[in-house]
Amino acid sequence: MLHFIHRLTRDPDAHDRRAKETFAHYGPSILVIAKFVPGLDAVMPPLAGASRTSRLRFLVFDAVGVGLYSCAYARLGYVFSHDLGRVAAYAGRAGAILAGLALAAVLIYTVRKLLHGYRLTRESRQT
Repeated sequence: MLHFIHRLTRDPDAHDRRAKETFAHYGPSILVIAKFVPGLDAVMPPLAGASRTSRLRFLVFDAVGVGLYSCAYARLGYVFSHDLGRVAAYAGRAGAILAGLALAAVLIYTVRKLLHGYRLTRESRQT
């Protein structure tokens, strides 16, 4: 998982090293907040395994994080229960906009990679 995520960056080794250093610095306690940060939730469990965190310790910190995450969203639902219809409409629009932006970003990235590969192929044929 880490290799796949870091392969998408310009310097995969530096990102891999920085992720491992961050986990080593904060330890398994970072698992508590990992659920609240998009992307961090996907990276932390493999890092915990790579750093040889015990199963029990991982499960305890992850369970605390899941509990806090669930309580936070349940509390938000309770607080905004009278506005759920309006929130759902806004979330639907925001989701469509974000999906469009994500699709545009993926297309731009893909086109840039294809053009770069095409240029390299063309340059290697000319020499």
